[in-house]
Amino acid sequence: MKKTACLTLFLIFLLSGCSAKGAELSRRLVIEAIGIDKKEEGYALTLQTLDTHSAGTGSDASAGDNLVKIYVFEGESVGEALSGITEATGLLPLFSQTRIIVLGKACAETDIFAALDFFLREYNIRSDILIAAAQNDAGEIVSTDLGDSVPDAVILEDSINYGEENGLCVSMPLYKFINYALSETDAAFCPVVSLRDAENPQKKEPHITGTAFFKNKSLSFILDDKETRGLLFLTDAIKKASFTIEGNEGKYTLEAVSSKTKIKTKKTSNGFVFRIDVKLECDVSEFVCAGFTGLDEKRTKDAKEAGTRFVKELITNSFSRLYGTEHIDVCRFYRRALLKDPKSADEFREKTFDEWFAGAEIGVELTIRRTGKENG
Repeated sequence: MKKTACLTLFLIFLLSGCSAKGAELSRRLVIEAIGIDKKEEGYALTLQTLDTHSAGTGSDASAGDNLVKIYVFEGESVGEALSGITEATGLLPLFSQTRIIVLGKACAETDIFAALDFFLREYNIRSDILIAAAQNDAGEIVSTDLGDSVPDAVILEDSINYGEENGLCVSMPLYKFINYALSETDAAFCPVVSLRDAENPQKKEPHITGTAFFKNKSLSFILDDKETRGLLFLTDAIKKASFTIEGNEGKYTLEAVSSKTKIKTKKTSNGFVFRIDVKLECDVSEFVCAGFTGLDEKRTKDAKEAGTRFVKELITNSFSRLYGTEHIDVCRFYRRALLKDPKSADEFREKTFDEWFAGAEIGVELTIRRTGKENG
């Protein structure tokens, strides 16, 4: 019932305004989320929609299940699949309300430009629409009933935004994803979404499991959650985060309240050396030891040292994977080298960081702001 009320209020708001616009919207199929799956021949598009026609006529307006509808369209291309919307529903598709596009695993492993070209050319699509990759099928993510209080597409969008705010995942809008994918040196990446059991046994909830990276138009590799946290530090994308660490005196839960990553470039006879410095300010929100006691100077120092080691290890492991193994330039080192020495930077880029990339020095400066957590 909560979901019905929420959707009804949303549609009343959407349908309100001048009568001309209201009449037009009553003939629209509002598309909230799109799942793209690759089939043997072509694509299957799963659409999570709000049916404004049912809301406007009054006959079905009280039936909440009728307001949220799932449609699946197939075609040799994404555009061909979506061309059947009006014939099947009698409504014109409205893409301007779409919150998220989810790429199925099989789709991500092929040509992502073939899957996304339609949305780049659709004039009323939001440029900041989110992109995510499904751990398996995108249709399953988009068509699953996730909750009772808000539309399912909002839950997906909020899960990713919450993950970004709390240092758990990246939030990647369509325009930025495509810009990275088209660059010679940058890499496109987006969160990986799966489903897991919710507290209500009849429901599922979205779960962010890592970060998908794309090379040469298709999925290349996936970072796990720890490597993703290191990636966020490297790219100066940590807004706030919490992590539990083991020190000599006990276990500490640190709440990051501010983080700043700075990168300096130095040209040597052996190549470019990059200095990555992270300044992190934390609160100790919890301390667990054998006996109930406060945090004295000794334990505060222990928390600081343990936290510094933990964060530096996160960053070092992610850096080793991204640069040493995958040769992905997430820190935009090529651009930094270009400013320092354009001639050497071209060699640096052409040889995929192997010869002119002398290495990186990683430093972490962690301070304990207070031995408690500030609320509000």
